[in-house]
Amino acid sequence: MSGDRDMDPQLNELIKDKSAYGVGGFFDVETTGLSSNTEEIVELSLILFVFEQESGKIIGLLDNYTGYNEPSKKIGKSAQKVHGITDKMVKAVSYTHLRAHETLMNLVCRLLL
Repeated sequence: MSGDRDMDPQLNELIKDKSAYGVGGFFDVETTGLSSNTEEIVELSLILFVFEQESGKIIGLLDNYTGYNEPSKKIGKSAQKVHGITDKMVKAVSYTHLRAHETLMNLVCRLLL
């Protein structure tokens, strides 16, 4: 797991000017297989960033979270080829739901304010 709150304090000042700057987020979820109905999450990543409204250029990171989760079943070979995550990498680990939730709420709050 990684993540730092408010990585660059200057970005907090920039995003007050909503006509010039925006806040966005990338979400990435990796699973045990390719079926959305039967597979389990093995990795969750969230990245919050500031971008220039006019150009769309990303100018800095506000927050991030990446966590692994040990599923109740083995990771399929086809999924491992896609994301490179092995059963050994996720053994006895669980992503921190609270930290992932905090990162997501950070994004939502910044978008609403």
